[in-house]
Amino acid sequence: MRTDPISVEEALRRVLAEAERLPEQRVGLRHGLGRVLARAIAAPRDSPPFDTSAMDGFALRAEDVAGARGASPVELEILEEVAAGDGRERRLSPGHTVRINTGAPLPIGADGVAPIERVEVAGGRARLREPVAPGQHIRRAGEDYPAGKRLLEPGTRLDPRGLAVVASVGMAEIPVRRRPRVCLMATGNELAEPGERLAAGQIYNSSRFALEPMLAAWGAEAHVEPVVADAPETTREALERGLTFDVLVTTGGVSMGSRDLVRPGLLELGAREIFWKVRQRPGQPLFFARRGGTLCFGLPGNPVSVFVTAVVYVRAALLKMQGAAEVELPWSVAVVGAPIDKQVNITSFVRVKQDWVTEAGLPQIAPMMDQGSHQAFALAKASGLARLDEASAGAAPGERVPYLDFGRFFGLP
Repeated sequence: MRTDPISVEEALRRVLAEAERLPEQRVGLRHGLGRVLARAIAAPRDSPPFDTSAMDGFALRAEDVAGARGASPVELEILEEVAAGDGRERRLSPGHTVRINTGAPLPIGADGVAPIERVEVAGGRARLREPVAPGQHIRRAGEDYPAGKRLLEPGTRLDPRGLAVVASVGMAEIPVRRRPRVCLMATGNELAEPGERLAAGQIYNSSRFALEPMLAAWGAEAHVEPVVADAPETTREALERGLTFDVLVTTGGVSMGSRDLVRPGLLELGAREIFWKVRQRPGQPLFFARRGGTLCFGLPGNPVSVFVTAVVYVRAALLKMQGAAEVELPWSVAVVGAPIDKQVNITSFVRVKQDWVTEAGLPQIAPMMDQGSHQAFALAKASGLARLDEASAGAAPGERVPYLDFGRFFGLP
């Protein structure tokens, strides 16, 4: 059956159309990193819930020290000390002050705080040689956020900052979407696992060790199958196991060779083909199908093709299934420093090396010499990917192109 390749944009549109949100669940706050909120988080109370001191010092009435000067200091009687966490209500009368710690509630009547290093203390009295403005060094109730404010929206992927916000409202459990369960399966008689002795004609299964951590980083729970041999019955049995998961990701077996058994195997098992082949390089023979509630990604076998198709398509599907508001790749802009050649009518994902940053603050990139889809070492040396769309015949020095910075993408320093 002849299948015409589709565009990258159309392929991604079809993938996202099939990726349905998973059910909601609640998880403990300590297990919330990377999870996607299913509901908004609103503030049940003001934060801070009361006026507090912004530093260690002395809480006072600003009018009491309005005339304080170097040669004419003002003395106030120190009543006591107020520490953070002390919930007793206090009232400050004229001519008095209290020693106060950062975060401690402000006494009633106090409207300013003098820093401790600006106050002379002797005989139970505080001497000030300069005035304190009303409101100085005070954190007002609700200054961070007021009661009722929506702090985090549904679809937010929680990072440490978001977790701190959730904790600040007192929530011990978070409403999130369930993680996608992914079956990861490499196919091919030529593959051996690292640590095994290579037989004649074999290579090591390297793609698994890129895919598995990427799937986890994108929120999935990955189950890894043993390497599947190129035999119809063995392939069928493995695919049947994979079809019990939310997502099945295979590598290899989706091209036109006599041992490419994944695509025909999935079709025989009742999977509905959504597309096969995309006008892109690398990764043209990408296969995408669905059976029941399982999305099936048949990634090509070459390691760079596996990497690119996973980054562009599998990531988007996993984030969409978790209800993430943002599923697009974090493309930025780079300036081309050396010519990039490409074929028209193909979208190219080009491995590039960043040379330096231009005067405009943009990274300048140059294509790497090794662009073969089998050359994983070149991928490891690359700074990122440049994307050149179908209409482009290449990029000349000085042109600006979309750029996926691997350091930013993988969260590396």
